[in-house]
Amino acid sequence: MTTSYHSFKRLPEIYYDGIMRLLILTDHEFCPPLSSRVSTTQEYFCQDGSSYNKDHSISLYFQALLEQSFIIAIVDSVLIGFLSYIKDHIVADVNVLSKNVYVSTICIDPGYRRRGITSCFYDSLEADTENHLVYTRTWSQNHSHINLLIKRKYELIRELINDRASGINTVYYAKKLDGLKK
Repeated sequence: MTTSYHSFKRLPEIYYDGIMRLLILTDHEFCPPLSSRVSTTQEYFCQDGSSYNKDHSISLYFQALLEQSFIIAIVDSVLIGFLSYIKDHIVADVNVLSKNVYVSTICIDPGYRRRGITSCFYDSLEADTENHLVYTRTWSQNHSHINLLIKRKYELIRELINDRASGINTVYYAKKLDGLKK
C-alpha cells in the first residue's frame, strides 16, 4: 500500500467529497470542533465552550478551506489526509514575518495515523515553500502535533491562556526556513 502526495494551489473538485469525509470524521477531535467554527482562521474562541457557528454545520469551515492551498495524501485512490495552508497570512497579536506560510488544518483518517503522513506533509511544504517562515496553531492538549512540531524544530511563539476553554490554551509554533527555497 503506497501513499502518494499531491500539492494544489486550488483543490480540484474531484477531492471535495474526500475532504468533507475527513472533516466529518475528525470534527470532534479538534478543540473546539471544526463544526463550531466560522472559518479556518478564526482568531477568537468562546471560552465558555459555546459556539460561534450556531448551526454546527461543517460547511462554513469547508467553504473557507476551499480558498486555501493543499497537500493531500492518497492510498488506493482514497484521500486519507490533507494539510491546508495560506501564504502570507497575518494573525493579530502574533509576531510573524510578512512572508510566511500559515498551516491552517491537518486531518488524517484515524486508520492511517502514526505512519508519518503529517511529517511528509511538513517535509513537502518546507521543501517547496518560497517563504521564510512556516507557522501554525493548535491547542495545548494536542500533544501529538506539538511533539511533532518540537521534533521538527518549531518554536513556541505565542500562547493564549484559556483561549479555547478553561485550561486549554491556543499555542502558535513557527520555524524560520533558511535556504529551503526552490
